[in-house]
Amino acid sequence: MKTLALTLLVAVQFLYYLLIAQTGIVEMFHSDLSRIFWLPMGGVLGTLLSGRLPGTLRRKLAVLLILQGWVTLSYASLSPASLLILGLAMGASAPLMIRLLREGGPLVLGGALGLSYVAGTLLFTTPLLWRGPLGLGLTLAALLLLPWAEGRRRPRALPSLGAGGIAVMALWAFLDSALFETLSRDPSLSIWRDGHGLQIALFHLLGIVLALRAPLNWRRSRQAVALLFALSYTAYFAALPDLLAAVYPVAISYYNVVILRRLSREADLRRVAAAMLAIGWGASGAGLGVALTGTLLLVPIAMALYGTLRHFRSPSFHLQEAQSSRNT
Repeated sequence: MKTLALTLLVAVQFLYYLLIAQTGIVEMFHSDLSRIFWLPMGGVLGTLLSGRLPGTLRRKLAVLLILQGWVTLSYASLSPASLLILGLAMGASAPLMIRLLREGGPLVLGGALGLSYVAGTLLFTTPLLWRGPLGLGLTLAALLLLPWAEGRRRPRALPSLGAGGIAVMALWAFLDSALFETLSRDPSLSIWRDGHGLQIALFHLLGIVLALRAPLNWRRSRQAVALLFALSYTAYFAALPDLLAAVYPVAISYYNVVILRRLSREADLRRVAAAMLAIGWGASGAGLGVALTGTLLLVPIAMALYGTLRHFRSPSFHLQEAQSSRNT
């Protein structure tokens, strides 16, 4: 029962971020970055403070959820101060929620992501006027679940994640955000509004199952995510909605499982906070900027140029060149 409560807690909080703090607020302010700016500003401050807040993990989460609910009461008329406070609450709670995931293990992680992605897909077209009551309901559910949410696992913490690993994760989040925000604004290829909801939900679940049941090492995981995003971008630029609705959800679910599974076992909470700064706020904000400037095409071009340059500079390439010169 406690494990189920933990699964539902993580799911509803992730759903709040997806529907209320991300898509809802961007739609409410018509993608005006000068007005939305206060939310990520608060998120950065909250993330920096997350490891320094006093009290136990659950007490800190309770206070932050109450703060989140208080701001959500005025969701229809959020001021810059309200956006700052909401960002502060969400920025501080994200690393703490990831730390809580350590107790649940892969089953809780997979269940929470599966529930949130399926529900998020089905509720993606929720009218803006209903987002406030929905956000209050999600916050209340999280507060009610928090005292019961507890996992039985106590896995060994892993060595601290290096800057290179965080950079790769941030790149995945950027590729996702740039494509997602562009798709959300493209009336000709909006897969969430064109009857692909069930397909998207099923392929989200497939991505989670693949990541959990057939885990790869770090190098293979990077290759798998790169391939999935390459197919997703190809499907978008080729205007293939069926392929996009199949491949893109797998890419989202797969890379999020890899990230959360690794961060949940991070020994240093400050390192988790640093990763969330790069992944949750820096990369996502950059992706939104790409969508608003209509420069999505530059993303795969830049990635292709980087991959080509890295290939020609790799030791294996120079070794092949040297062997070829000797043979001739």
